[in-house]
Amino acid sequence: SQYQSTWNSLYTETIQQACTLSSIQPDSLSESESVAEYFKKGMQASMRRGIVCMDIGGGTTDIAVWQDNDKDSLLEQTSIRFAGRNILNDYLWDRKQNGYAILVKLRNNDDEFTKMLVSLDQETSRHSFDLKLEALLRYYEHDIFKSLPTKSADPEITLFMRDVSFALSGIFFYCGMLIGHLRRTGKYDQ
Repeated sequence: SQYQSTWNSLYTETIQQACTLSSIQPDSLSESESVAEYFKKGMQASMRRGIVCMDIGGGTTDIAVWQDNDKDSLLEQTSIRFAGRNILNDYLWDRKQNGYAILVKLRNNDDEFTKMLVSLDQETSRHSFDLKLEALLRYYEHDIFKSLPTKSADPEITLFMRDVSFALSGIFFYCGMLIGHLRRTGKYDQ
C-alpha cells in the first residue's frame, strides 16, 4: 500500500542518516539505537551522564539506555508491547463504542479533514477504524495536535488529553524502573 511504502521509505532514510553519522551499517541498528546515534553524532549530545531513547511506534515501544561516550555505551535495550495503538487507537475506539464522539469535535475549516473525521466516527469495523485513523494521523497529525489546546474547554477533549498523558507516563515509569534496575546491578552510574 502507499502508506506502507511511504513508511518504509522514511524509515530507511532516517536509519541511513543516523548510520552515516556514526559509520555503522544500517541493518545493525534498532530504531531506538538509531535515535541515540542521531543525538550523539548529529546533535553532539553527551551521553556521559546517561540518556534514554524511546521509539513509541504503533505496536511496540523500543527503549535503549545509554551511558558514557564510548562506542559500547549501550547498557540496555528492550521493547514493550504498549505503544500508539494501545494509547490512541484503543482509547478512541472504546470511547466511540460508548457513545463519546471525540474526533468529530476536532473539526476545522478543511472539508476533506472534516469528511475523514465523520467517516471515522461512523466506522463500525475495528480494523477499518484503525486503518482510517492511521491515515488521518499521517496527513493531519500536526493540525490535530496543534488544535488540541484550543479545544480543551470541551470536557471530552480534556479527558482525552489527560488519559493519553497518563498512558505515556506509564512508559516513562517503566523507563525509570529500568534505570533503577541498572543502578542496583551496578550497570548505570549516578
